[in-house]
Amino acid sequence: NMDDANGQGFDADFVEELDKDMECPVCMLALKEPVLTRCGHSMCSSCCARLTKGGQDPLRCPIDNTETDVFPDQRMERQVLGLKVKCQRFAQGCLWVGELRHLEAHVSANGDCDYIEVDCPLQDAGCDVKTQKRQLDQHMQDALPNHVVLLTRAFSQQSAIIQQQKHQLDQLHQETEQLKQTTTIQEVKLAEQEAQVREQRETAKMQDDRIAWLEARMVEQEHRVKESNEQSARMGRKLHEEEGMVNKHETWLTKHDGLLKAETERCVECEGKLAEQSRKMAEYEALVDMNANRNAGRIERVEEQLKAQGLQLDRQHRQLSEQVTVLEGWGKKKEGGGGVGAAAAEKKQDAKKGMKKQEKKSLDREVKMFAVGGEAKVALQDGELLKQEVELKKCVASTDELAGRITELSEKLGTCEKKLKDEGSRQTKQEAKIAKLDGVTARQETKLGDHDRILAEHKQQTDRVARMIHHCAAVTERFDWKLTNWTDKLKDGKDGKVAELFSKPFYTSRPGYRVCLSACPNGNNEGTSTHMSAFLRVMKGEYDGIMKWPFPHRFTLTVLDQQAGAQNISKTISPRDVKKENADRWFQQPKMDMSVGCGYAKFVSHKDLGTRAYVKNNTVTIRLLVHWD
Repeated sequence: NMDDANGQGFDADFVEELDKDMECPVCMLALKEPVLTRCGHSMCSSCCARLTKGGQDPLRCPIDNTETDVFPDQRMERQVLGLKVKCQRFAQGCLWVGELRHLEAHVSANGDCDYIEVDCPLQDAGCDVKTQKRQLDQHMQDALPNHVVLLTRAFSQQSAIIQQQKHQLDQLHQETEQLKQTTTIQEVKLAEQEAQVREQRETAKMQDDRIAWLEARMVEQEHRVKESNEQSARMGRKLHEEEGMVNKHETWLTKHDGLLKAETERCVECEGKLAEQSRKMAEYEALVDMNANRNAGRIERVEEQLKAQGLQLDRQHRQLSEQVTVLEGWGKKKEGGGGVGAAAAEKKQDAKKGMKKQEKKSLDREVKMFAVGGEAKVALQDGELLKQEVELKKCVASTDELAGRITELSEKLGTCEKKLKDEGSRQTKQEAKIAKLDGVTARQETKLGDHDRILAEHKQQTDRVARMIHHCAAVTERFDWKLTNWTDKLKDGKDGKVAELFSKPFYTSRPGYRVCLSACPNGNNEGTSTHMSAFLRVMKGEYDGIMKWPFPHRFTLTVLDQQAGAQNISKTISPRDVKKENADRWFQQPKMDMSVGCGYAKFVSHKDLGTRAYVKNNTVTIRLLVHWD
């Protein structure tokens, strides 16, 4: 071997002595896959792994005993693999010499070394001889008779084994045929099961759609109930606010009633004062009229006296003027008579003038005294009149003030009466609004009761839906009706014994429509004696009061092909495509136990029923599928 069993260095017979640098210091053999330490020493990679116990301990150089790390030493590896070595069978006679890297290929089973031991090619036939490769041909010649016996024996054994295997192969063929038949049956059953699974998935999808529709309806109803509750709460808050406003208005009305009562009392008091002032004013007016009449008389008398005195003074003044004129004329005449006479006359004239002046002064004094006395009397009377006018003005001003106060109070009274009237009208409106709110509250309570009832009904519907889902087999949009003993039923139909067959009633959903299927094996109307007729009949049910009428859903009638690769015969009817007179007979809410059947008189011909597997095990299967679109 090139290396020992523990995976150490190369153990080979080198032509030249191995250099110490190419020798592993651990295993003391030629380096195999060498690694180089930092200190410059080489060792086998397997020896390095043993030194570190698989990498758990730090590596120490086996020469310097220092911690180090290593890396591949490819230069040293090329040098070691290029060393000349002898064949491991050199002692036995093999003269091959070559590089170390070619030694393993030389000594392998397919190598060119003739001195390695090989097994006999007929080892499987029973020859256990091992010989050198160069002696194998000689062995084959020497052991030929023995090899023939071994081969014959091996051939016999092989023939027996072949016969046994052939027998087993025949059994396998039989089992394969049986498996093919079984597989065909299983494939048919699998196809049927797949068809059933698809139909069940379709049914489940329809159920999911129906449930989603019901849940959407429930969510919508819950949303409506929530909106109604919110509206009721808003109405309640508004009613509470209105009640607060009514209470405030009642308080305000009570307060204003007291103010109005106080103002009314003040008005009554002012009316009493006004009446008293009117009475006093009337007395003052009478007194003023009396004083005015009295003073007018006095003034007239004084004026007459003054007028008379004026006339008298005028007469006296004229007399004095005449006397003065006479005296002046007399004096002029005397002037012409001489100087003595003139002086005497002048003295006399001066004396007369003095007398006249005195008389005039006396007269003026008397007139003045009379005038002063009249004026004093007039001034006194004027003072009394002035006082009476002042008092009259005060009475008039007080009367005007009272009249203004009465007017103001009348206006306030009118305003209060208007406000009272407005408040009465407003209170009437508030009472009407409160009555309206009471009516709205009553209606809301009624609606809440209706909503509670609707919620209870929806809960019942939800429970029914849950039961429907739980008992999906009993209530489904799909119904399979098996007509067993088909040949007998067809014969009875042809003989006129049983013209029409009916399935058991069932519901399309819960809540849903109660329906059943009917079939005429020998046909009906234009399909008589040539076709099988099939119909859907709507029946009276417990949910008719809450269902939508006429019956709105499309439905499909199908005759099942009961084999693999089924080719079912299906026909679909939509109530919206049916004439109104027929729809009224077929799809309206039934008044009797069931309505007139809706379907096909020529549903499937007797000829088609005889093909494929529409009749299997003397059974025909009719399927109804209701579409919830």
